[in-house]
Amino acid sequence: MVVDCEVAFNFLRGHYPLHGPIHTMVVASPLGLLSGLFAVRAVRRWFPRTVAAYPLLRGDLTPAAGAIGGLLGGATHPLLDAIGRNRTYPFWPWSKANPLFHVMPYWELATLCVLTGLLGYWILKARTPAATSF
Repeated sequence: MVVDCEVAFNFLRGHYPLHGPIHTMVVASPLGLLSGLFAVRAVRRWFPRTVAAYPLLRGDLTPAAGAIGGLLGGATHPLLDAIGRNRTYPFWPWSKANPLFHVMPYWELATLCVLTGLLGYWILKARTPAATSF
């Protein structure tokens, strides 16, 4: 999500292409790592009662989980965007090519993302005790 702030900023200013240097693995990966660490710290600080009420949430809100999730999210975001957008260069500065463009139809990618999200929800629901379900 932080990576897409670049798109919103460029869109509002009328600058094209919308996807710039932040949509590369070199920039998005460390940005995702920092965002994940910040998110864990913010949730633990601003919502302590919610964190305390859900032991599963408390266990998943560790700096390591935030760092790994942020790093993976930051690294994969440019790759997923590159499949559906020609002017995204995920491997810059090593390559100004987009070998992922149209590897698969964009609607299939969107469908896979939704199905993966539903699978994650189902796994989380299965791990959560019935008394503290979401």
